[in-house]
Amino acid sequence: MRVKIDNIYANIKFRYMGTFSERIQIIFEETHPIYGEEFITKYYTLTNENSIIWGYDNREIKWQV
Repeated sequence: MRVKIDNIYANIKFRYMGTFSERIQIIFEETHPIYGEEFITKYYTLTNENSIIWGYDNREIKWQV
């Protein structure tokens, strides 16, 4: 799914990467100032169709479709 995060286009994929845990992978088209070129985590909750809460600190990533 192609989205825009902090004015940077990215592709989001939900996938299994050789383990039993599903992960979210965000691949940015330009380097993001916080997340770099790619962000992957298995510690996330999809809060709605436009955001996730991730990590132990409950950080949020929002996007536009």
